[in-house]
Amino acid sequence: MRNFHAPVWLHAFNRPTTPTFVTLYTLEAFSRASLVTVIPLIAFQHLGDAQKVSLLYFAVGLLGLCSSFAVPWLVNRLTRRGVLSLGTTAVAVAMVLLSLNNPYFFMAGMALHLFGGACTEVSISLYLMDHVPRHEMGRFEPVRLVYSGLAWTVGPWLGVFLKNEIAIWVPFAMAGLVNGSLLAYFWYLRLTDNVAVSTKRRPVTNPIKFVHRFVAQPRLLLSWSLAVGRAGWWGMFFVYAPIYVVSMGFSENLAGALSSLATLFVMTIPLVAKHTRRFGTRKVLMVGYFGCGMATILVATATGLPWLSIAILGTAAVLAVPIDSVGNTLFFRAVHSYERAEMTTVFSTYRYGAQLVFPGAFAMVLKVFALPAVFAAAGSGMVALGLLAAKVPKSME
Repeated sequence: MRNFHAPVWLHAFNRPTTPTFVTLYTLEAFSRASLVTVIPLIAFQHLGDAQKVSLLYFAVGLLGLCSSFAVPWLVNRLTRRGVLSLGTTAVAVAMVLLSLNNPYFFMAGMALHLFGGACTEVSISLYLMDHVPRHEMGRFEPVRLVYSGLAWTVGPWLGVFLKNEIAIWVPFAMAGLVNGSLLAYFWYLRLTDNVAVSTKRRPVTNPIKFVHRFVAQPRLLLSWSLAVGRAGWWGMFFVYAPIYVVSMGFSENLAGALSSLATLFVMTIPLVAKHTRRFGTRKVLMVGYFGCGMATILVATATGLPWLSIAILGTAAVLAVPIDSVGNTLFFRAVHSYERAEMTTVFSTYRYGAQLVFPGAFAMVLKVFALPAVFAAAGSGMVALGLLAAKVPKSME
């Protein structure tokens, strides 16, 4: 009886190589992307006010930030494999809560979704740094972002379409299935921890201690601050752009299509990555933050011109591509191997930091001004981060 021989390229997906981690990140990205526009639209339906939506995201972000600091303790108690399994399970439960269309279950589902995402992201990142050499991170990150971009291109529109055209629970069921596929593929891989790294120094599980160590390292703090700005801008886009579109009289399907169209430009990252290596990370980040910030500010000046506002929002998304081409490379190059678990946990809080700083600021802005002022505030923040990007040292480029 002849043995079955799989194609050579297929072997790259059953061992810890770049295609393996790209697949894991893509599945995780699609699970989130399919809900990124659905969740704020449903929250807006429940609360009926953009400021209340901001306060909700602020509260959920605070809970997510606090719960994320339990991840290092969980890694030491359950191992990375156990934490990833716990995270995907939490996401599955969150999908059930979100699909019930009850305001209180919905809020609980949002918080649990954030916690599960933190467990999943930290676990995958730790395995990634064990199996992909540091000098290859600059090449890996653009590839990851391109395939994640595919998920973000399809996901936002598809989620809203399924919600409106079939049933409100369908996008959550789809996200749950994708999340389950991620867990199944992960267990199929049977990834192992890097013993040399995990035993080099005794892990620190006291949140105060490893946060202090993180802040004491300027390069880590710089990478975190820039990541907060990047995540905060995209969070602003995915939450307030759909609400803005709907408030101007357009359909939710168009709002979802705008979110998908904006992320379509991420597919140009390989082209931008070449210029990143040519001109340097610092210059590329400065251009990205300044350009995106100025375009976002212009959205606030186009009030009363709906189609022009949408066009400017799309332009701002294009100008955010240079920022995304760098991704988390700065952190991967700055972190020490012996403290990856603790520092990765702190760094992963950039999403929650973004969900605290930006919605909190927007809630105060919306208390005085109309919705377009959100774009002026977000754009001003991006311009400020452009100045911060000028401090990226040459050793991190």
